[in-house]
Amino acid sequence: MPPRQCLEIYHRLYDMSSSQKNTRQMAECLASLGFVHLCDGNHRTFSKEAMESFEEAYKLFKIVSKSKRKSEAFAHCLSKLGLCYIAKGIEENEQKKGQQKKDPPKRDRPKGFQQMGDRQKGKKLMQDAIDLRKELGDQVYLAASHCDRAIAARLIGEHSQAITILKEECYPIYKDNLGDHPWVATVLNYISDSYKVLGKLEDAKENTKKSLDIRKRTLGDHQDTARSYVHLAELLRLQGQDYLSGALENYQKALSIQEKVLGVDKETAASCKAIAEILEEFEPENVPEMKKRADSFTEAIKKRATVQRQISHQQNETANSHLQKEKLKWKLEIIVVVFTILVSLLLCLRCSF
Repeated sequence: MPPRQCLEIYHRLYDMSSSQKNTRQMAECLASLGFVHLCDGNHRTFSKEAMESFEEAYKLFKIVSKSKRKSEAFAHCLSKLGLCYIAKGIEENEQKKGQQKKDPPKRDRPKGFQQMGDRQKGKKLMQDAIDLRKELGDQVYLAASHCDRAIAARLIGEHSQAITILKEECYPIYKDNLGDHPWVATVLNYISDSYKVLGKLEDAKENTKKSLDIRKRTLGDHQDTARSYVHLAELLRLQGQDYLSGALENYQKALSIQEKVLGVDKETAASCKAIAEILEEFEPENVPEMKKRADSFTEAIKKRATVQRQISHQQNETANSHLQKEKLKWKLEIIVVVFTILVSLLLCLRCSF
């Protein structure tokens, strides 16, 4: 199912849960929305929309009973929110570095202060998710937490550590329990991505081809299958001029899927741009048309993003309003209980006299 349709379904489910004042379902829908936003960036960058959704989900989860909160849905929210905090810290640190080139650093705030604060929050939340998943006892979901640890390591540039975690604590558990499953393909893709950063292109290609094979067989024409084609194309481009025709072929396969499955999307636009760059070497007469397609996608994406931000903002406001009402209800219930106890005590004292 295309990501836009997933968002639409979760938005509708959230509205239904909100109208029924079902706090737990509202939290689960918000966590699902956050996950779709996170996947939109392929777990590579900070997503403000994802973080806002996970934060509101976390707040709602915290006001349901402990027995209802003890669930995979809450563990999932904890782990992904932790990942968002780590990504946020890295982005803010990069922005701060850019600012420090213009302005001298402030003495009353240590360098990297905000990043370390967010990173520690992220690690704490991810560890909470691991502890909960150990308690729940599902080894596959526990491996998913370790996969998030590996993603966090990749985000902070610790690619060797990420590969070790993925190979030792994710891949074997997924493979043994799920077989040739899309999650196995995702782990292989993460391993490949880290090998690419480390300059080990042959290792990266080997893992990408394995990932692509699984995705073609299990998913068919899907966003992730297109991503594997793109990743293979990127690796071939890095290997030089002799591999450009192979890179072009893989980009074209990716674009064919993206136009069918995603339509107007930043990944579709990126494939158009990459194809245009390679066509300059082979078919320069076709470059303007491909650039025009890329530009049209980019413009449409900007308009859609504005609408999506408005919808997300409205839902977060609804969640916050529901949270405040629930807290007020609790306070009123406590006041009633305390008042009842006081009245009972006064009656008892009166009877004793």
